[in-house]
Order: sequence, then structure tokens, then C-alpha cells
Amino acid sequence: MIRDSVAMTVFRVFLVVVGGFVGTGARAAGEMLAPGRDGFPVGLVAINVVGAFVLGAVSAVASRAGVGRGMKDVLNVGIGVGVLGGFTSYSTMALAGTILFSRGAFVLAIAVSFALVSAGVLAAWAGHRLFSPRIKPAPEPASVPEGVAS
Repeated sequence: MIRDSVAMTVFRVFLVVVGGFVGTGARAAGEMLAPGRDGFPVGLVAINVVGAFVLGAVSAVASRAGVGRGMKDVLNVGIGVGVLGGFTSYSTMALAGTILFSRGAFVLAIAVSFALVSAGVLAAWAGHRLFSPRIKPAPEPASVPEGVAS
């Protein structure tokens, strides 16, 4: 039992490391392809909003009935924590706000920070909502007349 637990922990750490490698590389590429314009971090905003949407979708898919334990680990730990944890970056967003503050762009720093968090929450909600299973209520059982055995 302990051996299985250790093996599962090692597997999950491996998923995070590999996912983080992929996500961090994708973030770096995205920031290079979409650099900031006039002090506005275009790439950072796009990366964090897209990442939040995908994380919402991954969460919804992983919560579906019928998704096995191994696949839940790959989705939640490998993609959610690893890939998307490396892809999105709260600390980079905080640094972007700090840089804007240091340049005297106080209003822009606050606006970008507020807008990014708000957009991320909405994007995660949209991803989760779009990929959540459509649960339909079970049909009402046909009524059986009294005195009739079912």
C-alpha cells in the first residue's frame, strides 16, 4: 500500500514537471510573439485569459462521471497544475503591474491588474460552463395504478 502511494506521488510529480516544462515554454513563446504595446502587456493578458479558460474546461472534463482515476490525474495534475501552472503566471502579472507603477502609470497598473483578474475569472467560468456535462433530470417513472403489481 505504501509502495503504491509513493509510486503514485512520484507519477504525479513527474506529470507536474513535464507539464510545467511544456507550459513555461509555451508562455515564453507567447510573450515573444505578442510583446507589450505602449506599456500594455498584450501577451501576458492573452496567455492568462486563455489559460484560465482552458483550466475551467479541464476542471469540467475531469469532474465528469466515467473519467478514470489515472485520467483525472493527467488532467488535474499534469495539465491543470503542470502545463497551465507553467503557462499562466500570477507572479508575472504582479511584476507587470509593478513595472507600470514604477513608470508612473498608476491608473494603467491598477486597471490592467483588475481587468486581468476579472477576465480570468470570467474565462475560467466560461470554460467550465462550456465543457460541463449537460445533466438532464431522470424521466419521471410512469405511475402504476393502485392494486397493480409492478
